Amino acid sequence: MAVSKSGTLVANEVEEITVDVDRFGDNNQIGILNRSQEGVIWVRTDGEDPEVEGDNSFPVMQYRIFSAKNGYSSFTVKMVADVDVDYTVEGTG
Repeated sequence: MAVSKSGTLVANEVEEITVDVDRFGDNNQIGILNRSQEGVIWVRTDGEDPEVEGDNSFPVMQYRIFSAKNGYSSFTVKMVADVDVDYTVEGTG
């Protein structure tokens, strides 16, 4: 698994990303960076597929941090956007 991953979300296709985090650290988080000028990334961290502007989907317009539970060595997010969007997902722990 990677500590960070960059790529391009294809419009309306869900992508699943898993990154390493500090297993027992106080800072086991991931950051999601929207590197595009247009579009919003919609994220879920509970294993369900996100929907554009959907319930329980979190918007990432520029940058957003999500926290993992202690004891986990990796963190998985699912992302979608309504236009092609460049992103970077990074483990911050």
